Amino acid sequence: MWKFLLLKSHDFFVFFLEAAKKIKEGTNELDLLYTLGTLVGAWAVIKTLGMKITKLRPIDGFAAETASALTLFGTAHVGIPVSTTHTITGAIVGDGSTRRFSSVRWGVAENVILAWIFTIPFTFLLSFLIQKIFF
Repeated sequence: MWKFLLLKSHDFFVFFLEAAKKIKEGTNELDLLYTLGTLVGAWAVIKTLGMKITKLRPIDGFAAETASALTLFGTAHVGIPVSTTHTITGAIVGDGSTRRFSSVRWGVAENVILAWIFTIPFTFLLSFLIQKIFF
């Protein structure tokens, strides 16, 4: 628990140092909000992938990262655009399935997949509305 709290406090400390530096440089406030959103959102993704889908041991993480990297190299070589988050999620689910199919929390995996499906149309609509209303 303490390690988690130290990690989180360190992340926020680094964020505020970077924010102070950017404010001094005259950076836009939206950039700072974007940075904060990325910081918070990235932690949620890492927590879901590393702890909620299946229990990962160090060797499992190595296997998943290697499979994901090989997939990304292959798709980059062929010229197919893919999401790194999608590839690592698939690799983690695949790795969890090698122990037992039931060791994967399929409800969590289903939520991730549903989020992927609804994110593109939702952000499309939101971006469209913001553009029409404000610009």
